[in-house]
Amino acid sequence: MELKKKYKLEKRTNLGVFMREKSEGGNTFEKIQARTGIEKQRLINIYFNTGATEPYEFLLIEKAVGKKPGEMMKAYVEKYPVKKSK
Repeated sequence: MELKKKYKLEKRTNLGVFMREKSEGGNTFEKIQARTGIEKQRLINIYFNTGATEPYEFLLIEKAVGKKPGEMMKAYVEKYPVKKSK
């Protein structure tokens, strides 16, 4: 029995990548879903598809992972600034 040496993680949205880097450790997708009450499909869309996070969802996620309100949102916006279209 051997582990794979070459593998690809499922592609994530910017928020999904941010969550993996900044807070997932013990805060698994399942725990965040259970704590926030955000529907599983909605959270899947936010993490893996094209779903954009609503401000209240971001606040719920921050609370679920033990962050202060706006703490993660600020870090996220600094890392992934909103691009204005012409």
